[in-house]
Amino acid sequence: GKVDLYCNGVAIASGLHEKVGALAYSPNGELLVTCSDDRTAKVWGAHSGKEEKTLYHGWRVTSARFTPDGTNLVTTCYNGDVRLWDVSSGLAVMHGPMRHSWFAYGTVGRPEDDQFVSYGVDGRARVWRGNGTPYSPWYQHGSAIRDAAFIKGQNMLVTAGQDGKLRLWEMGEERKGIAMVDLGDDHEIASLSLDPKGE
Repeated sequence: GKVDLYCNGVAIASGLHEKVGALAYSPNGELLVTCSDDRTAKVWGAHSGKEEKTLYHGWRVTSARFTPDGTNLVTTCYNGDVRLWDVSSGLAVMHGPMRHSWFAYGTVGRPEDDQFVSYGVDGRARVWRGNGTPYSPWYQHGSAIRDAAFIKGQNMLVTAGQDGKLRLWEMGEERKGIAMVDLGDDHEIASLSLDPKGE
């Protein structure tokens, strides 16, 4: 659970978490966020190694991502909470409406439209605006959603499910996603990746 930050191969800071589950850089590369089983997400200076902020959750923090403009930070939590934080103040600006029924796995950002998607064990995914308000309805798989990605230049979202399906959704519409890939219920899709052109 130890976090060590290095710059040009030299250790510049060391901090402690119970267990570090994920990390992410800010869009400008100046900050780094780590999340942990100790119910915190910590924001660090990526070059100085200084701990800038500690963000407290009530449960284990499962993921953390900066919003595309870098002003806010989105965290997900073991109890299903999705919280939006102001990076400069370290205060939660929204956390009530953004919630899964259990264990939110993570979030993915969409820089061109200042949007992000959250997904979780409850088999649901939802697209949010950068201010934390819903952009889309809940999209549903038959079991946990393990990953998601935006298709560049299109109003489309792809989700990967534990039910063995990749689904394509037209964002903002109340309709069933198209099953692009179906490996069957006994084959879990744990992650996905799109090529840089989104093709």
